[in-house]
Amino acid sequence: MSSIRFIYFDLGNVLLNFDHGIACARIAAGGSRSEQEVDQLIFGSGLQNRFESGEIAGDRFAQQVAVDTGWQAEPSELLEICSDIFDLNAAIVPVVAHLKAAQHRLGILSNTCSAHWDWVYGGRYSILRGTFEQLVLSYEVGAMKPARSIYDAAIAAAGVPAEAIFFTDDREENVAGALAAGIDATLFRGTQALIDDLRARGIRCNI
Repeated sequence: MSSIRFIYFDLGNVLLNFDHGIACARIAAGGSRSEQEVDQLIFGSGLQNRFESGEIAGDRFAQQVAVDTGWQAEPSELLEICSDIFDLNAAIVPVVAHLKAAQHRLGILSNTCSAHWDWVYGGRYSILRGTFEQLVLSYEVGAMKPARSIYDAAIAAAGVPAEAIFFTDDREENVAGALAAGIDATLFRGTQALIDDLRARGIRCNI
């Protein structure tokens, strides 16, 4: 019998694939900056991290992007452009469905901003609705992986000891942060590797 009592998934590049380059290209096309400059202004400057950590709200983020890039648009339009970058990782859907059907407790532990979350959770991806018991999101917690506080929040939300939690994430530093918090975590290397990781912990996936 498995000692794992709760399973957390990362969102980006685990449940949903994404590409920030799509947004950078669209903003560059409507502004006065190159794609590389847009990337630096949003991501290299730390602006996106401030958004994902809940330090700034969506309107302020959009206004700053508009000023920095010369983009002439309503904040809502800019937030939509920044958010329309996701695509379902179809290969993982049967795994999640099987785990849910087997009554495993599931959650999402993700670095994300309010605009991205509202976009993906608004009905575009049915896998996100009614599947995950706990949603631990950086902009709500006020901290981003690999900060210890977001893992502590995830442990508290799950209501089980850290060692009874399994977590998969596509970034090594986030896995390391989870391990440091006592969570059993592995790097996401694809669906079959995840199935193997779960089976190694006594969690069967008949996929």
